[in-house]
Amino acid sequence: MSSENRRPVDSTNSDQNGGETGRIAATKRLQKELMDFVLNSDQSMTAFPDGDNLFRWIATITGPKDTVFDGLKFKLLLTFSPKYPFCAPFVVFLNHCFHPNISSDGDIC
Repeated sequence: MSSENRRPVDSTNSDQNGGETGRIAATKRLQKELMDFVLNSDQSMTAFPDGDNLFRWIATITGPKDTVFDGLKFKLLLTFSPKYPFCAPFVVFLNHCFHPNISSDGDIC
């Protein structure tokens, strides 16, 4: 099975991943989306860059009420490419989530 979600991009190699112009555009877009998220998100989700790396975020999702996921917190790693938003981020669950579309390794399928 081939999936872009299974191959994170090394965002440090800008020549292979969209060049410096693409990296600058992706950085601006991620900064804007982070600000929008901080100002407009509800308390069931969080997402912030992992340290100083804007291309790697740690997110949490709280399971919705009245579901089998009620009260559970799921931690995710989002890795963005310098080609973002034209290339989707690599997303993986860092803790176990029993769901038919999430593998035992946390990959989303």
